Amino acid sequence: MTATTRLALLVLGLGLILGSALGSEYAFGSKVLATDSDVGMPLFAIPIPQGPVTIEAWDVGTNPAFYDDQDIVYLHFGPFLGAIEANDIRLTPYGSDPAGSKVTPFDNDIGGLPTLALGDIEWLDLYGVVGSVDLRDPMLVQDVAVAPESDLNDVRITMSEGMPPGTRLSNSDPDFGKNYALPALALGVSAFIATPGRIEYFDRNANNLYDYPDDIYFHTGVPAAPLPLGRVNVGDVRLSGPVY
Repeated sequence: MTATTRLALLVLGLGLILGSALGSEYAFGSKVLATDSDVGMPLFAIPIPQGPVTIEAWDVGTNPAFYDDQDIVYLHFGPFLGAIEANDIRLTPYGSDPAGSKVTPFDNDIGGLPTLALGDIEWLDLYGVVGSVDLRDPMLVQDVAVAPESDLNDVRITMSEGMPPGTRLSNSDPDFGKNYALPALALGVSAFIATPGRIEYFDRNANNLYDYPDDIYFHTGVPAAPLPLGRVNVGDVRLSGPVY
């Protein structure tokens, strides 16, 4: 190992330690409540060089070319179906790495090649006011098969009828077969810029880039711009957990 490589790893390690000290105290998949400390924090759109933002699956299951319950789902920042990169977020567990954890250069899944693009972020209008995303309404990632109802292996990104975020639907679950509300909330990519939901970040280290210590939110308010026009709202969803 060269001196340059050792120095680079040392700097990265210090960054990870600093990130663990600065990161969010709240769990992946939790919704922001009025009493939470992150209410009102400024949110930024993902910088263009780091986008687009997509939901993709690494096909490691027993059914090649088909999405199944063994494939790992990621929130991916970068080229469409590009290799898994540092700071991508696991939406399902990978080994001992839980849902909501960020990929680091030291992880075994870095460089994996997703081959499947999953559907939009959807919501089940089960509670509160019909037609609005209420605090108790579950949010899920639809699998590759577009369907009007929650289906097998859709991924929960919030608590859903007692089932935790980061888990997949099976046909015996209480939230299986529920009607998805319209319109879909979708993602923070250019094709969906007018939708009511966006993937945005809080820039903890103020470097104008999305990186390890930064918190990712599904922002349900007015979309952010390059300037912090958006702020963390009650009901936003935390898409990254505490860094470690």
